[in-house]
Amino acid sequence: MKLRTITSSCLGMLVLTGCAPAILTVATINIPRILYFHPVKGPILEQYPNTVVTGSASGLSSGPISLKLPTGESCKGEWSPVPQTQAETGLSSYWDLVYGQGYFTKNIQGAR
Repeated sequence: MKLRTITSSCLGMLVLTGCAPAILTVATINIPRILYFHPVKGPILEQYPNTVVTGSASGLSSGPISLKLPTGESCKGEWSPVPQTQAETGLSSYWDLVYGQGYFTKNIQGAR
């Protein structure tokens, strides 16, 4: 009975201190997440209008990724984040392509 009380108290302390979400996050790192890519330009969109490329990825800061193209071809590899300094170079035209002319200047560059 004393062991049960100690265990309950420890779990209660973890929840109150905010450690439980971190433990749950670590436990779910390898659960694949479903990905949906919506092409906005290029040969895939021209051949398969209104298509969605589906895939899955797992890992916290890098890991395996797989995609299924509309042709039935599968692609597999590893993903990792782009360093912050590279993320902002030359993307303004893509923001405008997806969201409309002037979107980058008004909403990204002009945002605080």
